[in-house]
Amino acid sequence: MSAEAIHLLIAAETPRPVAGETALTGRARVGSGGGEDAPVTRMLLSPHPIAAPPVEGEIRWSGARVACVGLVEIANATALLCNFLEVADEAEEEFNAWYDTEHLPRLGALPGVSGIARYRSEGSPRYLALFTLAGSDIPAGDAWRTAARTPWTARIKRFTRGYRSFLFTPAPL
Repeated sequence: MSAEAIHLLIAAETPRPVAGETALTGRARVGSGGGEDAPVTRMLLSPHPIAAPPVEGEIRWSGARVACVGLVEIANATALLCNFLEVADEAEEEFNAWYDTEHLPRLGALPGVSGIARYRSEGSPRYLALFTLAGSDIPAGDAWRTAARTPWTARIKRFTRGYRSFLFTPAPL
């Protein structure tokens, strides 16, 4: 997968991966009404635009990497947390400062977090963060909540919207 660009497709069904692509399965989680009752979803990650015909209800997203912490090896992760969000234009500079100087380092230092890559798109939603994890339980743990909940985080959340989160695990399609 290119270190600079990423293209993804999230849908009930995705095409079989080809060379350089990664396929995962998961469920919507925090911020999108999901959890264990959410339908199973599939994700295809690619270094190039995905050519499959559009399907109603899918999410297609393309963007360029703007930050990275640790080793982001999506194909080797036990779990992949995928967070999308928008940020108000007037707060984008502070959002990026918060994410890169506080949020990424705090979460990236947690046991079981091998890497975090952050991407920006010209489309909507504007931001995507991918967390490669040693287990799907890590984002629900006390250490994660402690690292993620800071006064600066509370301030930034006032300027974000459209948060959608998915937790994926590698699986054959």
